[in-house]
Amino acid sequence: YVSEVVIGTGHRPGATGPWVALDVDGVLEGPVLDASAPGRTGAIALTALLRHGHRVALATGRSVGDVVDRVRAWGLAGGVAEYGSVLVLPAVGERPSSVDLRTTEQRAVMAEVRAAAEARDGVAVDPDHEHTVRAYRLDRAGQRIGLTPADLAGVLSGLADPSSVTVVPGESQTDLVPSGCTKGTGVR
Repeated sequence: YVSEVVIGTGHRPGATGPWVALDVDGVLEGPVLDASAPGRTGAIALTALLRHGHRVALATGRSVGDVVDRVRAWGLAGGVAEYGSVLVLPAVGERPSSVDLRTTEQRAVMAEVRAAAEARDGVAVDPDHEHTVRAYRLDRAGQRIGLTPADLAGVLSGLADPSSVTVVPGESQTDLVPSGCTKGTGVR
C-alpha cells in the first residue's frame, strides 16, 4: 500500500545519487494500527529521498525476510539486516538476493549461541533471524519479553570467548549478534 499510494516508482536501477541509510524501527517506521509501517513522516521522507534520486538502503536489526520485503515493495537500493550480518541486494529476478557478511568464526559462534538459547527452558528463538539470534520469553500475559540475566549468563557461559557476542536488548526480545557486526559496518 505504502509503495503503490505514497512512494510511487521508487528506486531506479540506474540511480547515481547519494546514498542514504535509514534504520527502520523508530526512524522510518513506527506503530500504525497495531503494525509497524511508515507513518506520515516516514513515508514523506522516503518518498522525497527516492524522488530526488537518492539511493536508499535500510540498516536494521530486522530479519532478512523483513528487509527483502521492504526493498522489493519500496524499490530501495538495498539493505543491511540483522545488525549488519547480512546484505540484501535489489532483485535481479523475482526476489532480492542476500550476502552473508559474517566470518566463518562468527557463523560458528552464532550456531553455538542458537543451540544454547534453544536449550534453555522457556526461551524461544525466532526462526526468521538466521544470521543472529533473536531470543525471548513469554510473560504471564503471553507477551514477548527479553531474556533474564540468568538466561544470558547461561547462553554465554559455554562460549570460549563470551566477548565474541554483542547483546542488544530490545523492547520484546534480546538479540545476540556477532561482535564486529553492526549496522554501520554492514552499510560500509
